[in-house]
Amino acid sequence: MELIGYHGTSKYNGTLILKQGFDITKCVIRDNNWLGKGIYFFADKRYANWWANIKSKGMVLSSHIRCRDNELLDLDNHDDTVNFLRQCSEYQKRFNYNYKDVHQFANVFIDLYKTEFDISVVMRTFPVDGGSFVKLYDVDKNIIRLTGMSLHQKQICVSRKECVFDVKEERYAD
Repeated sequence: MELIGYHGTSKYNGTLILKQGFDITKCVIRDNNWLGKGIYFFADKRYANWWANIKSKGMVLSSHIRCRDNELLDLDNHDDTVNFLRQCSEYQKRFNYNYKDVHQFANVFIDLYKTEFDISVVMRTFPVDGGSFVKLYDVDKNIIRLTGMSLHQKQICVSRKECVFDVKEERYAD
């Protein structure tokens, strides 16, 4: 599997990444990482640009992401999702894990799954129901609600540095 991902970050971090490459050990571990620990990318550079501008003017980097098919957990794929959910049931029985919220639950179980099944890349498409993402496309939130439609954003989490190559500055975020 190979694709291009867009990473939004500060200018400082972007400059370091361009010089030294991505460093998995510097990834911020958050309870709300939907796809576990790793380097996060968007499939759409507009979302990366949005992320880069949350706190200050940032930078967007484009990267090629490559892994073997058996190292990919594609949570948009029915079979991958079913296998992952079945394994989560086993983890829940085995560890009797008490999670604070759905983000923490997903984060812990995806990281367990990555380790147990040698997964390098996890990707999933999330619905965008409102907020600042919708503003990117100048779409009325009420129209989204009335039509039953939603905008989507694909996120990609890479857990192994070797899967990321050809990192370039895409452009400074606006």
